[in-house]
Amino acid sequence: MMLGLSGASNWLVFICYMFFCVNHSILVTWTQNKKKGYSYNATAAILHIDALKLIVASVLALYRFSFHGVVQEISRNTRVLALYFIPAFLYALFNNLTFLNLTNFDPTSYSILMQIKIVISGVVYQVLFNRKLSAKQWLSLVFLMFGCMMHRLNPAYFAFSEPDGTDQQPEESQSGLLTFNPAIIFILVQLLCSTVAGVYTELLIKHHSKGLDIWIQNIFMYSNSIICDLILYSASGQPYDKLFLLMEGSASLADRFKVGAVICNMAAMGIVTAIFLKMLNSIIKNFATALEVIMTSLFSWIFFGIPINLFTVIAMVVILISVCVYSSNPLAEQPMLIAPRKIKTSERDDGNELVSNGTNKLH
Repeated sequence: MMLGLSGASNWLVFICYMFFCVNHSILVTWTQNKKKGYSYNATAAILHIDALKLIVASVLALYRFSFHGVVQEISRNTRVLALYFIPAFLYALFNNLTFLNLTNFDPTSYSILMQIKIVISGVVYQVLFNRKLSAKQWLSLVFLMFGCMMHRLNPAYFAFSEPDGTDQQPEESQSGLLTFNPAIIFILVQLLCSTVAGVYTELLIKHHSKGLDIWIQNIFMYSNSIICDLILYSASGQPYDKLFLLMEGSASLADRFKVGAVICNMAAMGIVTAIFLKMLNSIIKNFATALEVIMTSLFSWIFFGIPINLFTVIAMVVILISVCVYSSNPLAEQPMLIAPRKIKTSERDDGNELVSNGTNKLH
């Protein structure tokens, strides 16, 4: 059984997550200008994405419950609402550190260093869930990390001289893997933000929400995300008049469509991620992200003519090996630590239960 996935619903969520991840890579590449830059405001884009996710989660929550029921659930679970501020702030900090770290490290070094989060996620998972991973599970994560690192390597990275015989000089503003940079501390902080936020979100969904409906939890997450985005933007000292300005007025209709596609896809990916963490776990999420590497490489070659080099081929092989190793000893699903709370008579509205038992699926 591949990755320990069983049941059509698990496979559907797994494939949907991979689909939106592949779309993300392709769409972001599609929005790049001729200088490999972006013609839109990244901060405004993040706010638009979180706002869209909040709208979708609110609509689906209202579909599941009445407006009165949604308000009751929110007021009844203010503690959970407060807890969601932790992963929301970590994700917001992660997004902002991305821009900072890319100014201190070249893209190849940054991408390779970020793959360390695969192993760190295993450590964080053991601590927060109080579960011990087996030797095979750790081996599969190590293979997975090196496979993703190999994919990020550029053959030119090891070229020490130009074709004309002159030595290459690295840019002064960026560091490579072989150059020590004190800014590595920000890379480590970003790694921790990513892994702790992901695993802690899974912990909230599965064990600290007492059967609270997933869409109510998503409302908590995305409302906190918007607040954190605004807090960090205020701390950056940037002008407020450009906070919600996604693109300049001179942008073409085609460019606006491309950016809109990126926003919609990232919003869908965020929502699917919440369902993924509810039904599966953070460890399998690492494998879904890694398998997305293979699919993205193939589609980038088909649609953009980006060649598949030797490092990419080796990465594909190593990633597939890691999948096979993990599939031989997958992580067993852990039972709920906190049983869903029973629904009282006072918590019914017109014969409809206002509290989900946490096992309902959206149809």
